Amino acid sequence: DSLEINNYLIENENSFKKLQQIQQKYPVLNEEMRKINAKSTISIENTISFNSFLSINNWYDLKINETKLLQEMYLQTLLIYDIVEQNDSLKIKPKKLISNSNKPKSFVYIWSSTFKNYSVQYIAEYINYNDFDEILVSVGTEKNSMEMLKQLMETLPNKNFHLMIGDNYLADKNYIEIISNIYAKNQASNVKGIHLDVEPHTTAEWKTNPGELLQKLEKITQELSVWCKKNNLQISTSIPKHFPEKTVESLYQNCDYVMIMAYENVKVDFISKKITEELKNDSNFKTVIALRAQDFSNRLEMENTFDAIMQQNNIKNKAYHDLNHLWDLDNVLKAK
Repeated sequence: DSLEINNYLIENENSFKKLQQIQQKYPVLNEEMRKINAKSTISIENTISFNSFLSINNWYDLKINETKLLQEMYLQTLLIYDIVEQNDSLKIKPKKLISNSNKPKSFVYIWSSTFKNYSVQYIAEYINYNDFDEILVSVGTEKNSMEMLKQLMETLPNKNFHLMIGDNYLADKNYIEIISNIYAKNQASNVKGIHLDVEPHTTAEWKTNPGELLQKLEKITQELSVWCKKNNLQISTSIPKHFPEKTVESLYQNCDYVMIMAYENVKVDFISKKITEELKNDSNFKTVIALRAQDFSNRLEMENTFDAIMQQNNIKNKAYHDLNHLWDLDNVLKAK
């Protein structure tokens, strides 16, 4: 009986290796399928190219072979347990299955200019097909953009929207009043937060007085955190990889999410070394790793970088910068 079980286990292991080989082909094909779905839904044209048909055919072939292998492995397992049931001296301890419920939370940046380039239907479909959870949207002052944002929130009632404030000199203004007015004009049940895209390190004053600018950033974040709690809203902020420990600690204390802008140099080891200070302050998985679409040659490369950084640093959340450039990246797929 033991020998028979051993033979079935060897067969099962060989089947599993074949299954792994099949599943390694999925990232490229899934990316192609996602693009086909998005384009066919959004595009006015109802035609599908011959290459798209080939991709669909390859995807189904892969799925059929995967199903056959899983069926083989299932039957092998049944045979093993059948032998065990007939022989009490044999004991097999089943492995605990790992839950896949901890799906990473994905954010996407949408600038107000996006509403000039694409329709509400297009943006909504793209968000759905990419399965974005949290939408960081820049609030424009133009009436048309504001109306389109309202339509987008109504079209996507199950998505969480965060009103993004991009003003590097916000600390020198009456920021509570400014954000209160923005929130009043864009109130909706699915507006869940305020996102501060305030980058003092990009201003001319940074070279001469970075300490004062950082103190101002800490102050407005602390005060807006209080305001957000009163209004049952979350608060998040974007930061570079080089802020000092004191500022990083303060931002993590006052924010629900901290987006680390891992731009330009997107080597995994480089980013991991640069964000150690931020991760020291993150006991509640507040960190969101943000990557920029224009730093990659194709979407698959971007996704692989996300996976590597998140796995290496135990980060649960990711942010795509931004929807406009992400769509451009989707038009290029050079699988390596």
